[in-house]
Amino acid sequence: RPFALGLCIMFFPTLVLGTLNSILSPVVKGTHTILESQTFDMNEYRAQKDKLETPSGNAYVNHAISYIQNHYSMPMKVEELSDYVGINRSYFSDLFKQYTGMSPVKYLQNFRITKAQHMLTISELSIESIAFSCGYQSAEAFHKIFRKTTGMSPNAYRQGKRQRTLSSQETVNNNRPDYIVTDDEL
Repeated sequence: RPFALGLCIMFFPTLVLGTLNSILSPVVKGTHTILESQTFDMNEYRAQKDKLETPSGNAYVNHAISYIQNHYSMPMKVEELSDYVGINRSYFSDLFKQYTGMSPVKYLQNFRITKAQHMLTISELSIESIAFSCGYQSAEAFHKIFRKTTGMSPNAYRQGKRQRTLSSQETVNNNRPDYIVTDDEL
């Protein structure tokens, strides 16, 4: 059979390659669509992550940002951050806002929500588990802040991401040919 296939390719390359192209082209196109949607989601996540992880140009603020990124799942207050970096709370808050454009509390909130969005997208963890793992003391508080920040509930966000993935997969399935060419047909 490999010899026969080789002869077919040798004597009828246009026919064989055209057939293979017509079979594989819709599959490759559909796979490309899925990859584009996943790439968009990852690019969106990376952009938010990079915005929150960019060094500020101030050692105190950078130190506080590093602390937030490593301890966001723990309860945290501005006083703890200012004590951690070793400066007055009021001065720390002003400095943080000057270099990041947002208060330490807002930065922490945005960082937690970004982490939660990522977890909602890639995991099957319950929303309550995600809330606690992102540093929220209650699922209700998480829901409220998530909705205020993103404009939708955590569940709606997760469903939207799933729906986008499912519609991409349907595109692949709809583009697949209903037949498979066997060696005998070549």
